[in-house]
Amino acid sequence: MSQSMTTGPVAERFLTFVLGSEEYGVSIRCVQEIIGILPTTPVPGTPSYVTGVVNLRGAIVPVIDLRRRFGMREAELTREACIIVTRSTGATVGLLADRVCDVVSVSPDAIQHPQTFGSSAHAQFVTGIAAHQKGARILLDASAITSDAAANGGPAHVAA
Repeated sequence: MSQSMTTGPVAERFLTFVLGSEEYGVSIRCVQEIIGILPTTPVPGTPSYVTGVVNLRGAIVPVIDLRRRFGMREAELTREACIIVTRSTGATVGLLADRVCDVVSVSPDAIQHPQTFGSSAHAQFVTGIAAHQKGARILLDASAITSDAAANGGPAHVAA
């Protein structure tokens, strides 16, 4: 005898982090690890939001300053600042964040999609917005943030 089970939409898990006073999330599926700040080596010809590359156990990983990428004002790095190492579309890229918060589960029903919020120069990075106790959490598409084609509306070159 088999039993029929009805389940709702499966919640997706996001690593949440802070930039300034805003909370963001990126799918945990693309997060490889979280590391402390490492010295970066600048690479000539890369976009201004690429701080350089780091040597992560022998792998050269480009690091994107999310504040610069989103056109936010720069801030001094604190002890809580970190690099979220992501892997999407075959590339490993570090995302510089002010601090990491938590891993949260978000039901698909709780996510409002960006087209409901009008257009923005950086809308291609946002997959949705989810409410939480303290306000809203902006959910990001890591592959759009790190892709060459999304950079400033045209091609960019990130050395890997």
